[in-house]
Amino acid sequence: MSARLVTLETVPDLVDALASATRIAVDTEFHAERRYIPKLFLVQIYVPGGEAWIVDPLTPDLLESLSESLRAVSWIVHGGSQDIRLLGRALGGMPEEVLDTQIGAGLLSERFPEGYGTLVQRFLGRTLPKASTLSDWSKRPLSAQQLQYAVDDVLRLPELWASIERQLAERGRQDIAKQACADAREKALRESPPEDAWRRFAAAEGMPPRARSVLQEITSWREALAQERNQPVRTLLGDGSIVELSKRPPNTKDGILANRRFPRSAQKHVSAIWEAVERGLQRSEQDAPPCPERYSAPWRALQVMRAWAVQLGHELGVSPRLVLNDDLLAALALDAPTSRDEVAARLGPWRDALVGDAAWEWFHGSQRLGMHGSQVILGPTH
Repeated sequence: MSARLVTLETVPDLVDALASATRIAVDTEFHAERRYIPKLFLVQIYVPGGEAWIVDPLTPDLLESLSESLRAVSWIVHGGSQDIRLLGRALGGMPEEVLDTQIGAGLLSERFPEGYGTLVQRFLGRTLPKASTLSDWSKRPLSAQQLQYAVDDVLRLPELWASIERQLAERGRQDIAKQACADAREKALRESPPEDAWRRFAAAEGMPPRARSVLQEITSWREALAQERNQPVRTLLGDGSIVELSKRPPNTKDGILANRRFPRSAQKHVSAIWEAVERGLQRSEQDAPPCPERYSAPWRALQVMRAWAVQLGHELGVSPRLVLNDDLLAALALDAPTSRDEVAARLGPWRDALVGDAAWEWFHGSQRLGMHGSQVILGPTH
C-alpha cells in the first residue's frame, strides 16, 4: 500500500479519517545523532481499514494542525518511548491510550525488548525484508524508496497488536498490558531529572558513598548542560572520565587537568566540573545516592533477587527486565517490604497483579531458589 503525503490542503481528509477511527498505528523517523533531543523528520499514520498517511513535520503548521485530532484517538506503536517523547512535545500532549507491541509481547515472553521484525515473525509468521534503517531523513524531497520503507512498518502494527492482544486475553493479561503501556506512556512524557543520571552507571555499585555523591554531582551537571545546549552528553565529558573522577577525585581544579587522560575537549568545563566534584566531596555519607554497595548485604541480596526474577519470569512467561527491572530490584534490596500491602504499593497495580504474591512469598521467606542437577527450582520452603 502506498501512502498519501499530507499537505495543508489535505489535512481535512486526514482529520475526517482520524475521527472515524477507534485506533491508529503511528511511527516516526528521527535523527538522534549530535543532539540531546532527537530531531523529528517524519510521522507515519495508518488508519486500519483505510489509508496510510505521511506527515512531514518540517512543513510549517502541518503537524500542529493535526494535534487535536491525533490526541483524540488511541495509538498503537512499537518500542514507542521516543515516539511518545517527540510527538508529545510536537502535539502538546498525547492520547490517553498508547498501546505498545513491545510491551505487550514482553508480558508473553521472557524476552524484552524484541525488535519489530522478530515480533512480526513470531506473531504473524512473516519475515520482513531487510532494509536500511540509516536513511538520511532530513533531506528533501524524500525518495519513493524511503517513503515506502517508512510506511511499511506502520501498516503491520494493527494486525501485530491484535495477535498479541488475543494471546494476552487468553492469559488474562489484557488489562495488565494496558496498565503497563499507560505507565510507559507517563514515563516517556516525564522528563528524567538531571540528578537521576547517575543511575545509568553500572560502576556505581563499586563505589563508596562519597564517590557516588561525586558521580551524581558530575552527571547532574553534564545532563543539565546537555539539555540546555541540546547536544549528546558524551560530547561534554565521557563516561570513563566521569567514573575516573568519581573513584579518584582530585584535590584541586588543577589536579583534574594534571590527569593525562582528561579529554582536551572538556578542558573548557573544568571549573564547572571541579565545582561538581567539590559538592560531592562535601556531602555526608548519609546524603549519598542510594545504591547496593558491592559486597554489602543489600548487594548480595540483589544478586540473588536478580536470579529469582529471571526464574520467576521464565515460569510466568513474562520478561523480568520489563516486570522486575534492576532499579526496582535494587530499591527492594535496600529496603525490603515488610507486608503484603507494602509489596503492592512498591510494585504498583499491574506488576502486583502479575508477581505480587510471589514477591511477598520471597520477602516473607516462604519461597526458595535452588538447583536440581542443571535445573533451577523456585518453590516453597519446607
